Amino acid sequence: MDGTVLPPIVFTNCETVQEDIEGGREGKVIYIPDLTQPSADLTSSWLDEVADYLMDGSLVVHDSGPEFTAKAAQDDFAGRDISTMRIPSAGGAFINPCDNPFNSQLKRIYFQQDIKTYDNKLRAILEAYYSPTEQTIRGYFEHVGWKGRCPTRRYVQNLLSEGFRPGKQHQALYEEMLRVYRGWKKNLRGMQREDGEREEGARRVGAWFVWE
Repeated sequence: MDGTVLPPIVFTNCETVQEDIEGGREGKVIYIPDLTQPSADLTSSWLDEVADYLMDGSLVVHDSGPEFTAKAAQDDFAGRDISTMRIPSAGGAFINPCDNPFNSQLKRIYFQQDIKTYDNKLRAILEAYYSPTEQTIRGYFEHVGWKGRCPTRRYVQNLLSEGFRPGKQHQALYEEMLRVYRGWKKNLRGMQREDGEREEGARRVGAWFVWE
């Protein structure tokens, strides 16, 4: 966990993507017809592309997706002398890419680019992929206890309780956003009635109705 990363491999089922879309960027965009979802075969294709970057006895840490846990995928890993470790479903607070800072930076750089067309979206992915620094990546793994000192029970409890705590200045906005989120979570997207009245017992928040 020295902060270095494997090159990005992007699979697509769009047959119109131009062949040299990488434009000299490190990484690959690979066309696979009839691609609909991740699978063990797709994992094998990814391993074929990154094999030259992996050392003998490498460890791949993955989530519980069937594209990794399927017997065919695990047999492929073993046949390449690669050990695997599965993150428990409740382990997202420690390793989930949606929770970590370098993925947040990657998304920020991605959305700063022109992504109006599908080809441009692929270029933006390749461009943004290397935006997090090695120091940022190392810092994240140290923070969650995967690298560095052995985490104590108290340290792990603090990690699990991490989250956004608004100050007094933003408390009202935070509560309003929380109500909107709860409305979305419960699938309560509201349609205003033709007579303009709101549904009984519901308070309108933006495009949502929230029941309290």
